[in-house]
Parts: sequence; structure tokens; C-alpha cells
Amino acid sequence: MAKKKTSPGVALKKLDRQELFLTAYAKGLPTVATAAKTARMDRGTHFAWMKTDERYAERFNALRDERVDEFEVEAARRAVQGVSRLVLHNGAPVRLTKKGKPLEITEYSDALLMFILKAERPGKYKDRQAVDVHHSHDINEWAEICRRSRQLTREGDIIDAEVSARSNGPTK
Repeated sequence: MAKKKTSPGVALKKLDRQELFLTAYAKGLPTVATAAKTARMDRGTHFAWMKTDERYAERFNALRDERVDEFEVEAARRAVQGVSRLVLHNGAPVRLTKKGKPLEITEYSDALLMFILKAERPGKYKDRQAVDVHHSHDINEWAEICRRSRQLTREGDIIDAEVSARSNGPTK
């Protein structure tokens, strides 16, 4: 089957759109939706390029890795160095003196620090869940327990119906 020919203008437009998308992804919020909106294209186009254009997929994946590296650095900074925040009272900055600088505190992120530790030392900090599958009954005992439970439920329903009928009394 012959390969479909495209005019140079169409190929250039595709490359231009790819460049716009990748630039938007690199500089803005790193989501496909926001980059596609900035590049004035459908987000599905990006996913189609990822499947059909190996060079584009390589560029996008490298760019995504760079962005994740930046986020890791920022997460570590917020976890260890913290973020300075103004102390507010009734929506206004708190000052120790009338003309003094607004009071600031440094907030640290324990959650970010824990994520970093889990990623860097999973053997020590990973979440652990244990499921105990040991049981003291064999399958026949469990079957008998289930059968008896169903029987008691039916008997309870019958008793509830009888009590309900008696409490309503005869109708006039």
C-alpha cells in the first residue's frame, strides 16, 4: 500500500502545532488539557501523535521527565526548607508593632517529606498491609455456620412478622 502524500504546508503545520503544544506543556500547567487549549488543538491529537509519531513521543516523554524532576526539587524544598506564609487575623496581616513588618511563619510539609522518603527508601518507608488468612474452621464447619445463620435469620423474620401482626391487633 502506498504511503499517503502530504503537502509541505500540512507537515509544517503539524510540526508547528507540536511545537506549540510542547512549549505550552513545558511552561504552563503540565497537563495535556491545558497545553492543548493553549496550542488550540484537541487533546486527542496529542494522544494520536504519541501513538503514531515516535519522534514526538520521545520529545514529550523527555519533557515530562524534566517537569517531574522540577516537581521533585520543589517538593523537597517545601518539605525541608518550608514555605513562608503571612499570619492573618480577620483577613489582615498581623504586625507586632503598628508600622512593623507583617508577621510570617514557615510551614513545612510532612506529607511531601513522607512521599519523598517512600520513593527514596521504599524498603523502610513503604506502606505495609498484612492480610491474615489463617482460620480455625475447615470448610464444612464454615458451611454449617452459614446454614445456621440463614436459619436464624428466617426464624427471626417469622418472629418479627408474628409480633407485628399481634401488635396491630384485630381490625374494626
